[in-house]
Amino acid sequence: MRQASAPVAKNHKHGPSMSRPGLFAVCAAILLLAVLGLEPVLAALEVEYGKTSILPRSPLGAFGLNALPSFKLAPEDSPFLDLQADDDVGTDDLLFLRMQEKHASGMDGQIYLFVTYYSDPDDRVPHTPEVCYRQIGGIVRKSGSASIVMPAGRDLPAEVTARTVIIEQAEANTVIAYVFCANGRFYTARNDVRVALGWPGEKRVYFSKIEAVTRSERGEDTSAALQRCRRMLEEAIPELVGTHFPLKEQLSRR
Repeated sequence: MRQASAPVAKNHKHGPSMSRPGLFAVCAAILLLAVLGLEPVLAALEVEYGKTSILPRSPLGAFGLNALPSFKLAPEDSPFLDLQADDDVGTDDLLFLRMQEKHASGMDGQIYLFVTYYSDPDDRVPHTPEVCYRQIGGIVRKSGSASIVMPAGRDLPAEVTARTVIIEQAEANTVIAYVFCANGRFYTARNDVRVALGWPGEKRVYFSKIEAVTRSERGEDTSAALQRCRRMLEEAIPELVGTHFPLKEQLSRR
């Protein structure tokens, strides 16, 4: 016969219990204290890590044409491409020049230099040519990259990688080389620019899109046009960084 087991006594917790309204009031008080304590913390973080704008050392409109030894101003009456600076580029500090290789005449060897400068931390990184030209009916036929050699003795890398794009349009092919400069560093992707601007580090931020645009006739080898764009960037970037864009020490937290 199995022995009947003794009843097990239940453990009872002693002490006052909290009602639901009381528990809610305690939680609300804790949250209120957390918010009151969080505001000064967030304000301190904004002071320590927030980004502010900075003007260029010299406006882009003061760009010296002597900085482009391989090019001259193109004749006003012979535009090779009907290009205009967009009205919605999001900045008034821009450079839009129609140049021409010094040995060329007429419409030969013409090239546009298009530079925009932004400094508001909330500014949107502008669209790339691959997007903009599609919106006006262009067809991207080829894209790639090109190494832009920088002069020694300046606050520049030995080489800058630029993005190259060949776009088929109604009358001819448009050949483009462009690069973004964000706080003195160079990128070809918009997302990389966004990351660079948001990364903790410098107190002041700026970014710029530097773009060279030329023309290549249908069926023509585009190597000469690409070389023209590369040479334009090789001559323009050192002048922009050396004369117009802020110095690295101006961007630091101090």
